[in-house]
Amino acid sequence: SIWYETWRGGLFFDGDGKFLGVGYKSDTAMSAFLVKYNENGDTIFTKTYLNPYFPADDFIVTASLKNNNSGGYYLLCGINSDPNGSNSDNFLLSLDKDGNMLKSHLFGGQSAEIPYSLVVDEDNGVILGSVITNSSQAWQNFFSRTHIFKTDSLGNVVWEYKSPPGQLFDIARDMVKTLDGGLVVASGKGIEHVVNAETGQLRWNGYIFKLNIDHQLEWGTELRGVRHSASTRLTKVVAAADGSGFVAAGRLIEDESI
Repeated sequence: SIWYETWRGGLFFDGDGKFLGVGYKSDTAMSAFLVKYNENGDTIFTKTYLNPYFPADDFIVTASLKNNNSGGYYLLCGINSDPNGSNSDNFLLSLDKDGNMLKSHLFGGQSAEIPYSLVVDEDNGVILGSVITNSSQAWQNFFSRTHIFKTDSLGNVVWEYKSPPGQLFDIARDMVKTLDGGLVVASGKGIEHVVNAETGQLRWNGYIFKLNIDHQLEWGTELRGVRHSASTRLTKVVAAADGSGFVAAGRLIEDESI
């Protein structure tokens, strides 16, 4: 059997009046896919992309798609870089207007990294938003650090920001550039909730923070509900058109009873 799942990337409006969707395809192997539709929903083309370590590992999921400044696209994916899944990386693809891959870059380290968002800068560099965490390998004693970094068009890392060690910060789920050259990020701050003697769970409040032009934390605002929740998250942030502030959207879990 073959199935397609559109994760996270959403439906993307292209500059030529068409629509793009991203997700993953699974049949004999797993691959990321890009599909382009016309205004009536008819498919114009579909492209697929394999994990660069294939066939040793085929896990790949799409995280974000954005126009670049050259008429094509940047597609951000998450991949496993070893067969047991204990190490995962950012996989950034540069595509032309027809979805053909022009080049790709891998970014990662010794820990599992989950990519989620990207911003294309004026110089066609790319700012990637992710999290470095052991949450998929551990049952307790978690670490989770928001990781944001910029790469130039050649794949060289220009700068990076990591949230403070010893504190639990969520994924950079969305980011928007500010007029003063900074960056506002929709994320979360959390706690490790004790489930039992052997098991814990990461739980979150929504958190918006700003990095200044020097990529240092300028301010942060935690949006608290009744309690931290594993399902609370901010998923989108946009700048107000008049420059007066920002609008964020997400999900807040509020319990009526147990």
